[in-house]
Amino acid sequence: MAQALTLTEAAERLAPVFMEESESTSLPVPAKSNGKWMSLENAGTILAERVTGQSVAKPSKARAEVTVREAAKQIERSDLETPAELSELRGRRLVATAASFQCWQELEDFINRATHHFQGQDEATLAADPQYREVCAYAQQLRARYDAAYHEATDVWTRQCLAENEVFEAGRPDWKPEDARRVAALLDRLGVSEQEREALWLTPEPINVASPICMTLAQLAVGADNPDPIQAALGAVGFDDGDINAVISGEMPIYLRDHRIQELVARAADVDTQAKNRAAA
Repeated sequence: MAQALTLTEAAERLAPVFMEESESTSLPVPAKSNGKWMSLENAGTILAERVTGQSVAKPSKARAEVTVREAAKQIERSDLETPAELSELRGRRLVATAASFQCWQELEDFINRATHHFQGQDEATLAADPQYREVCAYAQQLRARYDAAYHEATDVWTRQCLAENEVFEAGRPDWKPEDARRVAALLDRLGVSEQEREALWLTPEPINVASPICMTLAQLAVGADNPDPIQAALGAVGFDDGDINAVISGEMPIYLRDHRIQELVARAADVDTQAKNRAAA
């Protein structure tokens, strides 16, 4: 079975298929090719237009608006963008996380009991004990089960993160790296360290909505004069009444990767930037 190509490699191979009138070229034309090589950027533009059903325009000599990376993103965009599918994915993550935790507890409990049973014996005695070998073999089985459950939970969490980010980016197509830096600067001023941001972003660590930082972000997003900024802010970014009550009570954990929380923090950063611009003027 042939090895699958990456989208960039596929674009490189597809590039000579498309004709370009320009005489300029940065890549050599194969001897058997009847056409001319075009840039990867222009190839990406045509691929993206065909994927999205747009009419294919003749690529200009200037840099194309859609890069191969952006075209690949449109091709690979999953169907995990609807609230119903995201809800299903969140449910799968909770189940996988619970299964991973249960496997770990079983492994830890077995090791603790086995350690107590063989405590005080030297290595030579343990090596000659057939019961000890059986215990070690069973412990390895439990460890394998835990490893599989852990990887499953990690994989589902990663998929949820990607889906949450896609929903956020779809809602804010003009989001740029400098916008992310604005958010990071705001959180830094509020006392969230880089290590804490990474833990909140990269791991399924829930947000404490009762913290002063969350209160400040909510007040920025919906106004400091709002009598219940946390509830108003959560409602403004898409949480329904039932979810809001569950979040506030602690029954329902929420995460920084949640596209609704991303939007809340982004709104707070927008207001903060506008206030700083007014102060500077």
